[in-house]
Amino acid sequence: MKCPKKVSAIIIMLITLSLLTQPVAVFGNNIEWGVKEGDTITWTVVIAPNTTFWWWDPVTGLVKVKVNEGDIMEYNITKIDDDTLYGDFKIGNLTVANVTTDTIGMNLVFGLWPFITGPVVKPDWQNITSKAEDCNVKTIEESNFEWYLGLPRNVITFANETDSGAFRLVYEKSTGVMLYGYGRFGKYELGVEIKSTTVPLGVSEILYIVVGVPIIVIIAIVIASMFIKKKE
Repeated sequence: MKCPKKVSAIIIMLITLSLLTQPVAVFGNNIEWGVKEGDTITWTVVIAPNTTFWWWDPVTGLVKVKVNEGDIMEYNITKIDDDTLYGDFKIGNLTVANVTTDTIGMNLVFGLWPFITGPVVKPDWQNITSKAEDCNVKTIEESNFEWYLGLPRNVITFANETDSGAFRLVYEKSTGVMLYGYGRFGKYELGVEIKSTTVPLGVSEILYIVVGVPIIVIIAIVIASMFIKKKE
């Protein structure tokens, strides 16, 4: 018996939706960077330092930086090695070329010594979590429903507070892109939240379930009604 074209299309949709709701292993044993050369990520400064602060890296040297609330922080990835990510970086009056993500983290207090990360990390969460635990980071949390750029994301958060400072870093799990970053040390304080990116960020599987299950139910009802009418 030939299957009507409409029923065939519905069955294909049903199979596709069922596949979308299945967990997918993005990375194997060899963890790779979740970004590529040429990708750009921008964040909005939501908390700005009250005063200027110093930036330093071996190439640029010492620069006095002024950042205002509402400014854009931008990272354009230029080079990727096995363990190091480089990019052109801008924030406030500062522009630096081919700087590592770790150097950015060190200067902007994305973490407190000895646990310091950057605006992009290699998504090797087992290794990063192990390091965080060794550094007595108090908060290590995973969530599959944090809302960023209009969609729910799978995220992992690292946060800590000490007498000298505090930090809170939220990363999208599949890419290692920082969605929210906060650092405070002494009188210095900076907070940024992702604004846009060319990186295809992951979407929480909860979205597929919330959207997909009702569609599957509707499709099932339509298919059932079609067969009932056909028998009549």
